[in-house]
Amino acid sequence: QNVPAMLGRACTQFHRNTEDGYKEALRIYRQALRLHPGCVGIRNGIGMCLHRLGRSTRARQAFERVLSLEPDNVVGLVCLANCLINQKDKDVAAVQKGITLLKKAYRLDPTNSMLCNLLAFVNFYHGNYKTVEVLTRRAFDFAPSPRTRAEAYYQIARCYHARGGNNGKEQDQTQKQNFIKEAGCLYAK
Repeated sequence: QNVPAMLGRACTQFHRNTEDGYKEALRIYRQALRLHPGCVGIRNGIGMCLHRLGRSTRARQAFERVLSLEPDNVVGLVCLANCLINQKDKDVAAVQKGITLLKKAYRLDPTNSMLCNLLAFVNFYHGNYKTVEVLTRRAFDFAPSPRTRAEAYYQIARCYHARGGNNGKEQDQTQKQNFIKEAGCLYAK
């Protein structure tokens, strides 16, 4: 069996963004893990599939295993932080641990777009709108996919809205339009 080919198939299935795609990707990742049990990238893929399938506890366990094998794995740090921050029971200690993991990941890789978007989300709730703007711009600049760029758009829109949105200020409107143009939006005027 060719593990890189299996990972390519799993990634393709995952990016179908359907429940069947996630299930098939999970099956392939598990098969690859049996052939290459030391690969943390495979475990990250398993955790992401489990997370998308709504199996939060199992996803968290997968990411914890990634970090036990490789404590500075940025993807594992970000994904575990995401699981902790978005728990249904909103345990304060878990959220704090998630924020600590995000800070560690940011020190390791400040160009990770998924990380920048998640940090922007956290900073938004703390009212740090300037930080949100910086992080979303960075997330957009390093985004590997349209979905990640769309999340950055969403964060910046939330930030503008929270700061007063369209309050008639010419400078604010110009700044929004410039951001949209820089982002490559087809409908910017």
